[in-house]
Amino acid sequence: MKVLGLVKLAPGEVGFYDELTRIHLTISNPERHILAGMNTTNIKRSVRSGRLLLVSGSLEPETAAESVKATVATGKAEQAKKDAEEALKAKKEEEEAKAKAAEEAKKAEDEAKAAEAAKKAEEEAKAAEEAKKAEEAKDAEEDIDEKEEEAEEKKAPAKKTTTRKAPAKKATATKK
Repeated sequence: MKVLGLVKLAPGEVGFYDELTRIHLTISNPERHILAGMNTTNIKRSVRSGRLLLVSGSLEPETAAESVKATVATGKAEQAKKDAEEALKAKKEEEEAKAKAAEEAKKAEDEAKAAEAAKKAEEEAKAAEEAKKAEEAKDAEEDIDEKEEEAEEKKAPAKKTTTRKAPAKKATATKK
């Protein structure tokens, strides 16, 4: 027999009995399947009033089985489509995140290279400035030396130097 649906006791209900279908529900046995061919008039009334809950399926004999199958098949297809779309979206987001991370890494690397080049240029400028200062200091020192030499020449005229021989010592012989 085909199962049309599944009913169970509503919260707060302790029992239910239907004379037409001979379904007896209790706290210890709160669920039952509704089979095709059962007279579901009282069960439908109980579901509408809230004493029973329809868990799955339908209480209509002919359309219930077909609609349950169609709903399940459609639901599975829709779920598969949603899953595929979500997976595609997640993959796309992951690729975008990777591209963004790579772009940021490249940007950081370029900034580091630019900072390094600026530092190197600054060091070269300092070295060139120090070399220039050293050259200027050397030139200034040479100028000072030249001026000192000129000043000395002006102060003291050139002396004539004559070579004198020292008097020769007489050799004395001493006797013992």
